Amino acid sequence: MAEARKAGRGSVAPVFGVACFDLGGTISYADAGYSGLLGREAGEIIGRTPFEFILAADFEENRKRLPAIISAREPCSFSKRYVQPDGTIVPVRAHAFLLYDGAGEKLGIFGILYEEDEHGRPACGGAPLTIDALLWLERRARDHTRDGAVPIARLRKLVIEAFGMPDGTEHTA
Repeated sequence: MAEARKAGRGSVAPVFGVACFDLGGTISYADAGYSGLLGREAGEIIGRTPFEFILAADFEENRKRLPAIISAREPCSFSKRYVQPDGTIVPVRAHAFLLYDGAGEKLGIFGILYEEDEHGRPACGGAPLTIDALLWLERRARDHTRDGAVPIARLRKLVIEAFGMPDGTEHTA
């Protein structure tokens, strides 16, 4: 699958990224890796929903995921395909969990996304994220969230360090 993307875009490196979404699904933060999965700059996607970039055949299934993520008591993992502006289809594995404020109120959703290879593993290298790994990250997010401020850069760094994801992208807001 990653080979199909590379064939369509020359020698594009596989991508890993993080993003935050409000409870309505709107993208509130995107690092350069997530923006790269969509083939766009962060400024082009902030304030939009990821549904705008999903392959039409995957749209309905993925639209149903938002309420499931918000009501879930555990992190969720699923696959989807993004369509970049040039028509390139990028197979992505998404992992999402809720972010909470200090009072336990839901703030939004933290997403870790990476391009999948033909075996469903991260094409960028690193280890696939398990439910235990996602639960660990969710606990770290709760430990580090203060006054409603989500430590996105810290969570991204934990993903890189703990799971061997490459840090080939700059952190952008």
